[in-house]
Amino acid sequence: MKPENVTSVRIGLTALAIGMGGLGCVPALFAPMMLAAPGATRNPATWLLALSVGTFPIACLAGAV
Repeated sequence: MKPENVTSVRIGLTALAIGMGGLGCVPALFAPMMLAAPGATRNPATWLLALSVGTFPIACLAGAV
């Protein structure tokens, strides 16, 4: 790959990661509501889902840096 192509690919992937991190903030705001249902705090799958949804924007934005 030519150096100018590598630079444009890196810029495109950084923009994609920032965009996905921004879009991922909306579901992350609702992640605590997953644990508000009765008995949801006793289910490990619910905890895993809430944590994965909540940390997705952090991972996207950290990867873009």
